[in-house]
Amino acid sequence: MAIITSEAPGLYIPSRELIVYHRHPRTYFVPLEDIVNKVGDLSGIVRIALFNLLTKLQELSISFRSIDLSVEHDFEIVSWKYAVVSVELEIREEIFDEVNDLLMDCTYSNLPKEETSKVLLVINRV
Repeated sequence: MAIITSEAPGLYIPSRELIVYHRHPRTYFVPLEDIVNKVGDLSGIVRIALFNLLTKLQELSISFRSIDLSVEHDFEIVSWKYAVVSVELEIREEIFDEVNDLLMDCTYSNLPKEETSKVLLVINRV
């Protein structure tokens, strides 16, 4: 049973590594691979972080509205770059901080320490 739902839900199916979006009147099926390939050589670490995040969302029955990925370059060290993963959740304000902390912990939990600075997770409440 879903405890938190979205007007335009996105769900993750871990066994198929597939994201399903419903935007009335259509449903879209997007392989996780298609999303992580957008960040080039950061795709390996982003794949692990997204898998952790999306699996936890699925376990908690929380749908998401959107996922956006981008690559940012450091202003001081131009050769250094990192991926920004932005997720929108329709979630009540009074439980957002608790859910945010749980998702952050889960997303970074099994990433190699030297790789964690290559992924910035931003969770937005909409």
